[in-house]
Amino acid sequence: MKNYLFELSKHNEKVIQEITKQHFYYKVYNDFLEKFYLTNVEENEDFIPYKTIDKALMVLRTDLEVKDLEFEVFDLLECFV
Repeated sequence: MKNYLFELSKHNEKVIQEITKQHFYYKVYNDFLEKFYLTNVEENEDFIPYKTIDKALMVLRTDLEVKDLEFEVFDLLECFV
């Protein structure tokens, strides 16, 4: 399984990036899930956005093709930007 970072900025800039567990946003998102949802990136199966001042992001661990998830993830993130 791979970890993907989905980022959407206020300027509608979309970023999809494969990341490792050492990536800054992986650690931040994992801590967020553990603190508020009592889960982590590896166990999480929900689309839970993380909001910052100027963007919304999500880290997903999946075997699916990114293109299969892209529309749904960015559609959700648009609600939080």
